[in-house]
Amino acid sequence: MNPSPVYSEPFAGDPLEAAHRLRRRPGTLLLHTQTPAAGRRSALLFDPVWEMREEAGTRRWRGEHPGPAWDRIGLLEMPHRLGRALPPRPNGKDLPLPGIAGILSYEAGARAHGIADRPGSAFGFPEAWLAAYDLALLFGAEEEPRLVAADLGAVAPRRVFDPRRRIAHARALLGRRDPRSDRTPAGLTGPVRPLDPGAYATAFHRIHRHLLDGDLYQIDLTGFVRAFTDLDPFEAFLEESRRNPAPMAAFARLDEGCITSHSPERLLSVRGETAATEPIKGTAAGDDLTGLQSSAKDRAEHVMIVDLCRNDLGRLAEPGSVRVVAHMQGLRLRGLHHLVSRIEASVPRSRQAALLADLFPGGSIVGAPKRRAMQRLREIESEGRGPYTGSIGWAGPGGDMDWNIAIRTAIWRDGEVAFGCGGGIVVDSTLESEYAEAMLKARSFFDSLSTLAARRAGAREEVAP
Repeated sequence: MNPSPVYSEPFAGDPLEAAHRLRRRPGTLLLHTQTPAAGRRSALLFDPVWEMREEAGTRRWRGEHPGPAWDRIGLLEMPHRLGRALPPRPNGKDLPLPGIAGILSYEAGARAHGIADRPGSAFGFPEAWLAAYDLALLFGAEEEPRLVAADLGAVAPRRVFDPRRRIAHARALLGRRDPRSDRTPAGLTGPVRPLDPGAYATAFHRIHRHLLDGDLYQIDLTGFVRAFTDLDPFEAFLEESRRNPAPMAAFARLDEGCITSHSPERLLSVRGETAATEPIKGTAAGDDLTGLQSSAKDRAEHVMIVDLCRNDLGRLAEPGSVRVVAHMQGLRLRGLHHLVSRIEASVPRSRQAALLADLFPGGSIVGAPKRRAMQRLREIESEGRGPYTGSIGWAGPGGDMDWNIAIRTAIWRDGEVAFGCGGGIVVDSTLESEYAEAMLKARSFFDSLSTLAARRAGAREEVAP
């Protein structure tokens, strides 16, 4: 008798401690729901069956290549099509993971829209990284942690599915102690370097001329706040998670370095024939949600992006099915408020492969009109964005998907961390307020690093002779 395509066992340990043990193992991906979010659980994905990197249209595979046919499929259609190729889960099994997961850079989206890109990947990371996982540790606030092994079927055609052997392998990996974990890092090894005020002002004034000329209605200007550090990226991820929990957070370890994302924003979810996007636009410091919701500027920004996302979703939706089910709701994060809406539509399975391409990159981190804003950003922003404002997510059996917009995202490589931040600029924006908003978004992250560094310094003093 063939084994069930999915097998699970309870896991008695702490899932985040298990993730800590794998934090230096390339291919480790933690999709972490830190606040309640409908239809999403936390998942630690590890030991991928194969990985795919795409750079300037060229794909490189590591592991069990799923077959040459996959090299002919467009990048942004791949996650859904790979998910559709997975064996269906047995009835009654509410275990949507493992499956396909990965990271799409902003430049991958720009390329898909025909926007000329810069030579070489930003930060040295691939434009796109996808992996097939047959192992996951699933956990959530109200459920027992479980180790899951799943048959990948045609996605890994040469693999014989042996679930108990894979679970035993998973337990061995999760129980392995990393001897480097005893190292006590120094913390921040240099000052935090903010967005360059002069370069930001030059970019802002260029954008303002385009807005006054009617070339654009809104554009999202971004940059990076940087610091040298030898702090552990995963420990920094946990510290910021405690201080500023987010529903669409993620930690990823690739060969090139680490990505930590504390995103509150969903780019796309697909469940059955229901597709949804949840754009965020509009920011205010502190607790003044009423003032934010009544701000003419913030409301105008938000309405433009909601209309843009309705259009993106509506290209494939059943006529008349696109609806805004939540509009300008308050979203409270540490030190600031956002406005968020939820847009849903009915999209037949036969059209869903193109959904990711239509919505990515998210309108809230580009501007309106979308393609024109991307063209101007290519001219105005001084460097590539890389994983920041890209997307981190998952696709599973039947083609269900869940992808974030990688805002509140840091890139760790070679002893330096770069945190992306920015905001939407409209015709009545001011230079001072927009620069302050961008820096406000970076403050929580670097406060968390400073807190972690101070705690590490105290630990060193306690053990000093």
